[in-house]
Amino acid sequence: MLFKEKKKAWWKIIVGYLRGIICLILLIMSYLKMIYFSPIGFLSHPIKELINIVYNKTLFLDFLWQYAPIPNMDDLLSKGSILFFVICVIFVIFMMLMNSGKLKLRILKKIEQNIQEQSLEESIRGNLANSREDIERGIQLPEQNFLSSFHALYIAPLIVGIILTLLEKFL
Repeated sequence: MLFKEKKKAWWKIIVGYLRGIICLILLIMSYLKMIYFSPIGFLSHPIKELINIVYNKTLFLDFLWQYAPIPNMDDLLSKGSILFFVICVIFVIFMMLMNSGKLKLRILKKIEQNIQEQSLEESIRGNLANSREDIERGIQLPEQNFLSSFHALYIAPLIVGIILTLLEKFL
């Protein structure tokens, strides 16, 4: 039972990490494209050259460069901006999935330590009635949803950021 749960947890971590990296790359590319296609001022030419160098060095990611949206900060309801925010939300979801897998692994590690301690205590007492499999069958794993960490990890910092921005504006 614990082996299956560990396998699920590792899959959550791997899927969350790999897909999260892809979303992060798309977000960075979108940001660079936004800077490249917007007028910056007197620093415009050196920054555009730097972005051009990054693009030329990452031609193996050309398909991602083509699909990375260009957000328009003047019009947040434009297609590029909406796609940018959708990618941000997907990135957060994959990071929550990865975090859920890590939390599940920590819980399983503690449970395995408790099983080993219980087996050791029973062997010291000479009472070997419960085998490891029997102990594992008797364990109820807490149901955990990957959205359980959403508030602490993402909503709370967002609310604090909004409050700080409003304080800065009004003070």
